[in-house]
Amino acid sequence: MTIRRLKRLFWAWQSIKPLYSEADLNAYKNAAAKPGALTAMINYYRCSFQSLFSSERQQWEVLNVPTLTIWGEDDTALGKELTYGTAAYVRDWQIKYIPNCSHWVQQEQPVLVNNYIREFLTS
Repeated sequence: MTIRRLKRLFWAWQSIKPLYSEADLNAYKNAAAKPGALTAMINYYRCSFQSLFSSERQQWEVLNVPTLTIWGEDDTALGKELTYGTAAYVRDWQIKYIPNCSHWVQQEQPVLVNNYIREFLTS
């Protein structure tokens, strides 16, 4: 993967531009260039979505761990609607949506994200 392709991908998914420096993008590129790294990245998504296309439906138990989800409302890859219905699977679930924020919530809104995490851990 060239740095130009990586930059285009990351740029397309950002609400705040430019979000990543050349050094940041090079770090991602170098990590992805390690033997087996791209395969592992792709396999993560293959495994994540495998049950969606399976004829057998997985039966999930309700998660009993307090859980916080922080979601950018402008996420190009994962639409906000993917969070709908999550409360049925997580007994103690909180969702924090961040408007005008993309897939990269920690990078775009670090103070807000850290505050949400701090509040969650101290409540």
